[in-house]
Amino acid sequence: MSANPFAAPEYSAMQRWANSLFNLFASFAIAAITSILLIMSILLEALNPARLGALLIVLIGLHLLKRPRLFFCRELGLYALFAGYMVVSLLWTNDVVLGTNSVLPTLDCVLIMILVGSLATYHNLRAVLGGMLGKKPPPDVELHTLPGRGHHQNREALQDDGRAEHQRPEPHDRRHMPARAAQRRHQRQRPRGKA
Repeated sequence: MSANPFAAPEYSAMQRWANSLFNLFASFAIAAITSILLIMSILLEALNPARLGALLIVLIGLHLLKRPRLFFCRELGLYALFAGYMVVSLLWTNDVVLGTNSVLPTLDCVLIMILVGSLATYHNLRAVLGGMLGKKPPPDVELHTLPGRGHHQNREALQDDGRAEHQRPEPHDRRHMPARAAQRRHQRQRPRGKA
């Protein structure tokens, strides 16, 4: 029999390790470049809002190459509607150049919200926070349980990053309970009567 050409290839442990290391580095690098760009846009006048927007679109493109999904929430939708109203209001403004000074930073803010929200949702959150803040988060913080996401979505996100083995077991799963606690629970559930 011949092998199925459409089957996923089996990777060795070394290849899986290298892949997860590359994923962590890519998440860290995109987050670090994003935060550096935001700081540079404040400090340098040469990095005006139009150039910042172009660079943010490039970073969103890099994110889409790695994870072809974008994060949209209600707040982002409301802010996008507000930004759209600002763009439309340029039609009846007296000074278009003056109006563009407030529209471009607003559009940059929408792009920043899309990029950072997508990084925090679809990438390894430890690597993203490390890239944004410039330091490693403490190990006792549980970063893989995000508010507003179901348990199955967290499990899928962990498996995408290759970290499923570090996930905490389900609290109702008896295989992970200590033997003595499971034995006590079993004794309490037995009907009491004559033996």
